[in-house]
Amino acid sequence: MHFFQPLRSAFFAGICLFTSVSLLQGAPEALSNHDAPTYFSVEECIASMVLTPKSSSFTEFEDEFELICWNIEKGSNPGWEQELKTMAQNTQLVLLQEAIFVDGMKQPHEEPLYWSFAPGYETKAHSSGVMTVSRMQPTFFCSLEATEPWLRSPKKTSIVQFPLGYEGHSLLLVNMHAINFTFGVKAFAAQLDEVGHILEAHTGPVVFSGDLNTWTQARKDVLMPFISSFNLTEVTFEPDHRSFKMGHPVDYIFTRGLAVKQSRVVEVDTSDHNPLIVTLALLPHESI
Repeated sequence: MHFFQPLRSAFFAGICLFTSVSLLQGAPEALSNHDAPTYFSVEECIASMVLTPKSSSFTEFEDEFELICWNIEKGSNPGWEQELKTMAQNTQLVLLQEAIFVDGMKQPHEEPLYWSFAPGYETKAHSSGVMTVSRMQPTFFCSLEATEPWLRSPKKTSIVQFPLGYEGHSLLLVNMHAINFTFGVKAFAAQLDEVGHILEAHTGPVVFSGDLNTWTQARKDVLMPFISSFNLTEVTFEPDHRSFKMGHPVDYIFTRGLAVKQSRVVEVDTSDHNPLIVTLALLPHESI
């Protein structure tokens, strides 16, 4: 009974949400302010890795760089814009889940930024989905969609690639908002499996992060072997102020080919999730 009471509450909350949400009709599947090609299938994403041009002048990741991962709860709480702006002041990469298509999320500080937005669903006020913001233009943007089995609403995964200064390597950045309202783990595993095909085709450094909705041990039992199979390492936080649901953390950052220099969780009142901030540095490419 203790397990199913919060699950039942989450289900009915989701049903109520769904009645006020209409799926995108005729709207673009993805939006960006850059010229990088956008793809909507695993096959296209993998093919684009082969076609990605080489870069010998890319310098953004030569030293340490900072990344923020945050489910911003659709900007529904006052103060989020100033909080995001303050956190993103010296950050190269911002990965938002439950982002809305507004300037405060697309451009969280004065310097012009590149943004890639994969909308999942819309209300009368806003489109919401996953937003990846960067100081450098990606070489491609992949927008993958999974469907909530109960609510039939879309959940998106954004994947962008950045070239590195040595031949044949690039940084792959995965921003996922995982399927939530299910009893079993089949749909969750299938969503991960799509990303897995892309990770398998990528030979360079990786950041895989987002709100993974791992609120049961069964979901964690799917996630952790997946992470291990691609040689990804979980970023840890001390103290761990990540958002916990039913006793389990739901937000993660995993890396490959990167050294973690610093990690922290910022406690906020502007979302039901606390943002994760990590400072990373490239490892020598021979060790990836």
